[in-house]
Amino acid sequence: MGYKHREVNGRKILCEQKHVVAKITFLRTYLQLINSCENLISVYLDETWIYQNGASIHRWVHDTDPKSNPTKIKSEGSRFTILHAGCSTGSLDGCNNFLNSKNNDRDYHKAMDGTIFQNWVVNQLIPALAKWNQKCVVLLDNALYHSVQLDKPPTCCSKKCEMQEWFFKHSNEFDKKFSKKQLWNLIKPFRNNRKKDI
Repeated sequence: MGYKHREVNGRKILCEQKHVVAKITFLRTYLQLINSCENLISVYLDETWIYQNGASIHRWVHDTDPKSNPTKIKSEGSRFTILHAGCSTGSLDGCNNFLNSKNNDRDYHKAMDGTIFQNWVVNQLIPALAKWNQKCVVLLDNALYHSVQLDKPPTCCSKKCEMQEWFFKHSNEFDKKFSKKQLWNLIKPFRNNRKKDI
């Protein structure tokens, strides 16, 4: 459940971990939104995958039956990543997106990126939602490509040349002789301000 047993002011209390608090906060906000708007439609979107010939890596086998464990396994074929949206009445028309995953990585998320997702939202999801004359709320998970930050400031792990390039792009003055640590100290306030704005 994510509880910690911690002593506070001489008393022992249970504290929820941050990710549990975030989930509870989300659920409360979502329920308030649903209760405050009449006829609000909840639209859910997500990605999944499917193999052309089905997944053959795992199958039910029996130790006593040699035929149930074949020596030759048919290839799974191409993998497709599916992006779709749906609500209580079913899938949204015109929101299906099938991507042929050309890489062999088992993680289907690597077939997606922020550009593909943004194009799908602009060209398929928004037009599908515009056909309704009702308010709707779109629910999605926090996959990296669902929230791409534009013009993201460098991190402390960025290369020195990347930090300098970012400063030059934003017309911020800095000494070219600055070390990476000095540049990072100048960047930190920009990153902190971005977090407050979000």
